[in-house]
Amino acid sequence: MKKLPILFVDDDASYLKLIKRIVDENGVPAHYATCGEDALEILRVNRCELMVTDLDMPGMDGYTLSRLARKQLPDLRIILFTGDASEEALKLAAEAGISRVIGKSPMAQEIREVL
Repeated sequence: MKKLPILFVDDDASYLKLIKRIVDENGVPAHYATCGEDALEILRVNRCELMVTDLDMPGMDGYTLSRLARKQLPDLRIILFTGDASEEALKLAAEAGISRVIGKSPMAQEIREVL
């Protein structure tokens, strides 16, 4: 069975480039977006298995993106990368339908575990 792509969303182009390199090394199909609006458009035209998003982005933050993505695709799994893993952030993530929160500076092994 063919794996559905993963959508990675982060406004930091260099961070996305690092993720893309690791994803490509593992042969995982993926889409990339630098803002919430682009991510929602990708989800509108592509089925994705998982969305991995940053929290702090200009315009639409990761919580808002996650809530809107869930409206489009109720079964979409969502992981949040953030530097803020406070109790309040975890609560807001759960309310937005985010299933897992990972620290923003994951090492290559942590990204591979997500894949």
